[in-house]
Amino acid sequence: MKGIEKPFTSETIDQEPESVQIDQILAVKRRGARLSVTFEDQRYCVTALQTVESEVFDITDLREYFRDSLAHLEYALRSVGRQQARLAELHQHYLLTLQEKTNRRLRLLTIISAIFMPRNKPLKGGKLCLISLKRPC
Repeated sequence: MKGIEKPFTSETIDQEPESVQIDQILAVKRRGARLSVTFEDQRYCVTALQTVESEVFDITDLREYFRDSLAHLEYALRSVGRQQARLAELHQHYLLTLQEKTNRRLRLLTIISAIFMPRNKPLKGGKLCLISLKRPC
């Protein structure tokens, strides 16, 4: 049984980068994209319904309702767009945090390898010789 996932914010990523998985961010981005597509389809339908002039499909009494619905859908689309932009920023921030963590590890490994790796010394002929305890160069 999967536990309840803790919601993530930019503060969560800053304070506990290991607690947020990239899958969480990408899943929310996918949901936002689906929501955006749905709202765009609904806006198209409402706009098309407003332009219909027919005796069978008379919406003169509902024009105000359709106008309000269209305004709400446009607001929802703008809101989803802002959320998608924010999720893109969070994704970028997450990647930068991972990159910084990797850079710190590489810095440490570089220092450790510089301390413990054997050193080379040049020979008279210009060739390099690996310093060895068993046989001299």
